[in-house]
Amino acid sequence: MTLALITHPAQVTPCEPVAAPKNQNLFAGLTVHRGISKSLHFVRRAEERGLREDVMEFVMTYGMSWQRMGATHLTVVTRNLPPEVRGCAVAAKAKDWIVVIAEGDVPITCYRRNNAVRFLKKKDKTRWSDIQIAERRAQKRGH
Repeated sequence: MTLALITHPAQVTPCEPVAAPKNQNLFAGLTVHRGISKSLHFVRRAEERGLREDVMEFVMTYGMSWQRMGATHLTVVTRNLPPEVRGCAVAAKAKDWIVVIAEGDVPITCYRRNNAVRFLKKKDKTRWSDIQIAERRAQKRGH
C-alpha cells in the first residue's frame, strides 16, 4: 500500500499590520468566563486555589475595596454586610478571600488570607522612598 501526498501551493496575500491597542498588556489573556470578563491568570488562580464562582460573585458584589499597590483589593467585611446576607453560608466562605481588580474592572488574581481585612490595612499604600529602603537595610545589618 502506498500513500500519495498531494500538496497545494499556499495562497499568501500581503496584508497591512494591525496597530496594537493602547492597553494591550492590561487585557492580555482576557476571557469571558461564566458571563464575567476575567484575566486568564485569574481563571487559573481561582481554579488552583479553589475559589468557587458563587463566592467570587459574592466578594465582587458585597466586598469592601482597598486601593493598594496600584490595584483595587476586594474582601468581605462581615459587619458591613446587609443583615439579610450576613448569616448566609456564602458570606462565611467569602470572609477571607481577596480579589484583586485592575483598572478596567477586570479581576486579575485572587488569594485567601486569614484575617484579610487586617492584612489589607497593613499592606503598603505606596512604594518606599530611597531613604526608607536605606534605613531598612541599615536595620537589617544591625541585627
